[in-house]
Amino acid sequence: MSKHEIASLACKILGVYMIIQGINVLANVVTTTFMMPNQSVSTMLVNVIFPFIFLIIFGIILWFLSVKLSAFMVNRETHSEENQV
Repeated sequence: MSKHEIASLACKILGVYMIIQGINVLANVVTTTFMMPNQSVSTMLVNVIFPFIFLIIFGIILWFLSVKLSAFMVNRETHSEENQV
């Protein structure tokens, strides 16, 4: 495996981890919301939607853009040297 492929795989693993954490945050926030039903709608939306959406969206972005992100993470010079060896 080249460094480029390893960096891409690391981005995908991090993306999956962020999606799982987003689901975990959603479960925790929904439980807290049921325990405190007197919250206003705007407060509830901020508490429920933003943490969940940010983690899920960034996880999906990491998954689909892992190849492009790995190009930034690994220098092209080291990638070309690796193929010569």
